[in-house]
Amino acid sequence: MAQLKQDYLDKGNPVLSIDTKKKEQLGNYFRDGVTDAAEPTTVNDHDFPSNGHGKLIPHGIYDLNVRS
Repeated sequence: MAQLKQDYLDKGNPVLSIDTKKKEQLGNYFRDGVTDAAEPTTVNDHDFPSNGHGKLIPHGIYDLNVRS
């Protein structure tokens, strides 16, 4: 697989990498990070599936051939 990837890169063809993370419950749940708001946001401290609105799979896609 590594040789095939290198062959594509050597020819200037795109090689995509897809990075997926664990599934996250959708809903008003606590998440790490910062929110800039005048008033605090009230959230649930446990993400029980019965309180959620489905699931989301965060992901990122990037071309390994792009040089920055």
